[in-house]
Amino acid sequence: MSLKEFDLAGRTAIVTGAARGIGKGIALTLADAGADVVATDVLPEIEQTSEEIRQRGRRSLAIPTDVRQTEQVDAMVEATVAEFGKVDILVSNAGIDIKKPLILVDGGSPLRMRADARFDSPLLEEEWEAMLDINLKGYVRCAIAVGRHMIERKSGRIIAIGSVAGLRAGDIGTIYAASKAGVHQFSCALSREWSPFNITVNCIAPGAIGPTESWYVPSWNISREEHEESFRRVVRSVPLKRFGSTRELGMLTVFLASEAGAYISGQVIAHDGGFSA
Repeated sequence: MSLKEFDLAGRTAIVTGAARGIGKGIALTLADAGADVVATDVLPEIEQTSEEIRQRGRRSLAIPTDVRQTEQVDAMVEATVAEFGKVDILVSNAGIDIKKPLILVDGGSPLRMRADARFDSPLLEEEWEAMLDINLKGYVRCAIAVGRHMIERKSGRIIAIGSVAGLRAGDIGTIYAASKAGVHQFSCALSREWSPFNITVNCIAPGAIGPTESWYVPSWNISREEHEESFRRVVRSVPLKRFGSTRELGMLTVFLASEAGAYISGQVIAHDGGFSA
């Protein structure tokens, strides 16, 4: 027996932040489910993402887009409609996380931070403004741009990538947490506003996804041992005792984008191995 309700053949998806990590994993999984995918990001690696989508037998465009710029977002959506004739799915994933304390106390912090946290300065205003502009306002810009087309067609799926940080406070990341909580609530409110047009809006709140001890960045100025211990601490905090994969996150996205998820809207779904429970 086939589950045709999960099939995305003939659908067109836009994935922001698709150059690598979660965004790339979601884009490739949508393609595996049958969707044509537009990969957007400010990073040039979107060309590789699009090439891998085409190797799966799907159509793809790589469109460089800064979600902080309304004109670029609008142009990206118009280019998608010109090429594919429609936008069925938006996955708003573009985001940044600058891990710095809001105020430095005696040059550091009493909390056990992740290994990539920085203490060279407190979080600067331009840094927290950038997180709000990309994580939250970038999502709003993309939703408005695709919403014009979805409302006209009276059909659409919008899936935002939030974070468990927007559900449960962590050791660092005040503004990041606030931006992701905003993503969650914007999604829930938008689902009600656009429900008369058969547009579903949902949010996935990932926890520890993808990174492993091998993701070591020497520029963090910490030892590999400190880095690996920071990841072990993360694993110990997850009830399932492992990181999730971008593929698993992609499959949840496919479900929400498909007919199988047609009656789900206005929800924030934690994808975190039980962490937020």
